[in-house]
Amino acid sequence: MKIDVMALLDSGADISVIPKGLAEFLDLDLSGVRETANGIGGEVSVIATNIIVYVEKGHESYNFKIPVQVVLEDKDDVPVILGRTGFFDKFIIYFNQQEEKIRLKRLWDFVLIFSFL
Repeated sequence: MKIDVMALLDSGADISVIPKGLAEFLDLDLSGVRETANGIGGEVSVIATNIIVYVEKGHESYNFKIPVQVVLEDKDDVPVILGRTGFFDKFIIYFNQQEEKIRLKRLWDFVLIFSFL
């Protein structure tokens, strides 16, 4: 199943996070070991799993699997957070705070360019 969601790109987050309701809607495997995670909101119970992320703009589109932690508390205010592990290592990310824009450049483009120099 593929759905569009708004996500926060968080360079301070080690791993990506999704709320339990979204995980259930996507029918993700939540049979893993319950763990405790710490973040800006304090301690929460989570289960680790994986999702496929699709990044699309114009004619470009990429998809890849990333690890996520599913927040098990039934809270309405848990955002979808894209953390460093599995996402940031796929792109060079430019944050332009003045214009409130983010630009993603595929990392493998740079790897190919530099390997031929």
